[in-house]
Amino acid sequence: MANGMATHISVGTILKNFIRMLPGAVIIVATLSSGSCGSRNPFGVAASSTNTGSVTVTPTSTASPGVVLFVSNYADGTVSSFTRNTKTGALTFAQNINAGATNGPQGLAVSQSNNALFATNFSDGNIYEYSVNTANGMMSPLATPSISNGGSSGPGQILINPSGSMTNQFAWVAGGLDGTINAYSVAVGGQLTAVSTNPVASGLSSPFGMAFQTTGSGNFLYVADTAAGLIYSYTVNSDGTLTQNGSPVFNLGGGPGSPALLAVGTDSSGNSALYVTDNTSGLISSFGLANGSLVFIANTPSPSPNSLFGMALATFSKKSQFVFVTNQSAPELWSFSLPSAGHPLFPSVCSYSGVLSFPTGLAIDSSSSFAYVTNQSGGTISQFSLNKTSCPTAVTSVPSESSLNTGSGPFGVVLTH
Repeated sequence: MANGMATHISVGTILKNFIRMLPGAVIIVATLSSGSCGSRNPFGVAASSTNTGSVTVTPTSTASPGVVLFVSNYADGTVSSFTRNTKTGALTFAQNINAGATNGPQGLAVSQSNNALFATNFSDGNIYEYSVNTANGMMSPLATPSISNGGSSGPGQILINPSGSMTNQFAWVAGGLDGTINAYSVAVGGQLTAVSTNPVASGLSSPFGMAFQTTGSGNFLYVADTAAGLIYSYTVNSDGTLTQNGSPVFNLGGGPGSPALLAVGTDSSGNSALYVTDNTSGLISSFGLANGSLVFIANTPSPSPNSLFGMALATFSKKSQFVFVTNQSAPELWSFSLPSAGHPLFPSVCSYSGVLSFPTGLAIDSSSSFAYVTNQSGGTISQFSLNKTSCPTAVTSVPSESSLNTGSGPFGVVLTH
């Protein structure tokens, strides 16, 4: 096992706020509008690879029942499942199942009761639905195995409201190609049904990342419009529809960037903030949250432009919280300490040469003990042990399928609740 090599960024190396030039927006739009995975790839997707190997997954000790990890294999058009040992974090391969067209599976979401999994497919426009056996990680297509989000919608991320936030369960899907957000009710058995007023939001350029917040005054959905460099805020109504709150704001405060994924964090004093990764400038942006209003706080800079993408929050104690992000430009995890909501400290840059390869998806378990990163160019999932004083420790990497396929393109990763 090895620790990453940390680089602590000093004040003298901090960049001023990076404002993306307009030609950059044109490049992103062309990429998202391609719908193929040749020289132009959908947002956050690496160049495809077809090299394969013959390394098989080494079985680990028996995982605790009910704890499962899922990975979307973008290039192969599949989803894989793994059981997870909650004490060691070790993964054991369970199953690989079809999830539509190749160069397609991206977003993943698990139902509130962990009995269903949903996977979006960017290429064919469908959302694939599976029942889940949490004892062994096995998946089975539902009676209606998929539902169309719109053939040319380019569905990317999918989000389900957390348990207890609303009377009913809903899923929202970002259409990266048609600029929409569609909503679906989630039945007890996991079947999705489109709400009658879809799309519940439209007129965006290329929506991607989403985050949900529940407060005493209501529920809110925040959406990153990648091509426009904007963050939208919506009030979530009881029927799953959305009402926009004011005008969208630039993700970098003073201008547009390339916002990727979003996360809402709350500090020990109850103050909440929205965190946004930027895939071009290497910045983490922070926004204060007040009844759905977005108030820009600051950009936390990097030493040079980097492609920050995956993001997850870790809480070691009420006064020890961190934001971890993946850097697609290098084999790195970045760690931002959060002494107070909305004010991440300058990051520790943790390098893992030979371990990470175009790191994309990131998931952290509920105990903040382990992190899992998808290596889109390596066909693997890397496991890390977390602590609050130094870089995460790389534990091991396992193939994202039953045997190593470096061209599988693992993208999204999610754990059962």
